[in-house]
Amino acid sequence: IFVTELALWPWLVGQTFEEISLLFPDSVVLGWMTELEGGKWSVDIVPSNSDVATKGMKLIMLAEGQHMRCSRSAPAVQLIEFEKGKSCVALARSQRTTKMTMVLNVLEGNTYLPDRIAKGGDKVKVVPFSQCQEVSLVQLKAIGVLNMDVLVLQHFRNDDGTVAADSDAKVITACKMIALLRQQAQADGKTLSNLHLVVCMHRAESVSLLQTVFSREQGMSVEFMNSNEVEAGAIVQMLSTPSLKPVYTALLEAGSDLFLIPAPLLFTVGTTYSFSDISRVVMQRKAVAIGVKRADGSFELSPAKNKRITLQESDQIIVVADFE
Repeated sequence: IFVTELALWPWLVGQTFEEISLLFPDSVVLGWMTELEGGKWSVDIVPSNSDVATKGMKLIMLAEGQHMRCSRSAPAVQLIEFEKGKSCVALARSQRTTKMTMVLNVLEGNTYLPDRIAKGGDKVKVVPFSQCQEVSLVQLKAIGVLNMDVLVLQHFRNDDGTVAADSDAKVITACKMIALLRQQAQADGKTLSNLHLVVCMHRAESVSLLQTVFSREQGMSVEFMNSNEVEAGAIVQMLSTPSLKPVYTALLEAGSDLFLIPAPLLFTVGTTYSFSDISRVVMQRKAVAIGVKRADGSFELSPAKNKRITLQESDQIIVVADFE
């Protein structure tokens, strides 16, 4: 993510957000910043398509490098018929409310994560940190892990909120307990849905160990997230470019979020579109397209606007949008 002066391209002043978004051939415009009194900045992620750029603004960009090109005129786009009505956020919600999801280890008083996940409806259960500092089989069964389709297991923390030194060990222990509970339930004749675990880990060796554990489990899949790497990347960017701090704050704490929209909901499967075409359609749904996720799990982030993409049934469009 980069912040760049609008003044570098004076012809952008007076143009709408939608018009500006199509003028950058190899980067994505996420929004802009406006200076307030006292040297503070107002961050607007995914402004209204009709909002107009003014002098002194800064653009918030997603790009592979700092050298971004801006055209004076937008490329011709394919005319695409699509059903008007639902925004990208509404489409995403309609797709992701079908699974029972539990989030363990949310810090007490931290409503940010629960509030966001609760947008998925009443099929989401959030278990505060105070209830799972020391996890037991009885406790896991009592909070309902056997009824879940997705379980997000965050770091175990100390009383002051810092990540515990033995967090990985506790996470692995909790995962083994969950596997044991499922084995016992299945032995008793209970039918369980497949469980997908999303696990936060610190060390690579912990990931390898847990992968070995779950390679033998039936009906369970696991994916790992090293939040240290994610946080470090953001911190390095903010240290080198302090102006990015309000941008990350807006992305993480305000109403903006990433969504995956199944391609068939917006486009004709098997048809080839330029990324410029895709961007235009997504903007009409009150969002900004930043890439495509393929059926094999690979990603194309910030492709060139003239990149031709043939969308398949299982492809998903990656978008940034505001909660409504």
